[in-house]
Amino acid sequence: IWGGILGADVENNVVPKLKFWTDVMKLEISDLKYFANYFRLSLEERIRPRYYFLVYAGYVKEGSQGLNLNSFRCSDRVFVNSYAFGQLSVYFNFKK
Repeated sequence: IWGGILGADVENNVVPKLKFWTDVMKLEISDLKYFANYFRLSLEERIRPRYYFLVYAGYVKEGSQGLNLNSFRCSDRVFVNSYAFGQLSVYFNFKK
């Protein structure tokens, strides 16, 4: 279940993702048991842009109220269609 952190660079990979999880998204570390693959995802390319886009668009309140963790698991196209209500060009421009 924790395969995403085995062999990972703790200082450059695990710690920044844990800080984003707890300090920005305001989630509990115990919540990671539901989303162990979080550590396999790119913080810069997937986690951070999607989270901030959902906050920017008003779909998620600061502190992750309304956040669906499945929104991090899928492709960009599925993310936009399922969680960002079809705003593909808006999301890609935001992600830059």
